[in-house]
Amino acid sequence: MDDSHLTRKVPATYADGVYMMGGDNRPNARKLSELFMKGPNGLGSVMNRTALFAFFGQLVSSEILMASES
Repeated sequence: MDDSHLTRKVPATYADGVYMMGGDNRPNARKLSELFMKGPNGLGSVMNRTALFAFFGQLVSSEILMASES
């Protein structure tokens, strides 16, 4: 596996130690997203958090790609 371009930075945390997905005790990602991104009464965020995080995510992914190329 030394010739792989993929590198594991942290140890794997499978539920059974091998295959089953871990994180059953973690909060649901969709529920967290709705909680943090929605404004009052379920309306879109007046602080434009959704747009902010979309652009921030693009910046982070771009930085990761550039760092992995060098």
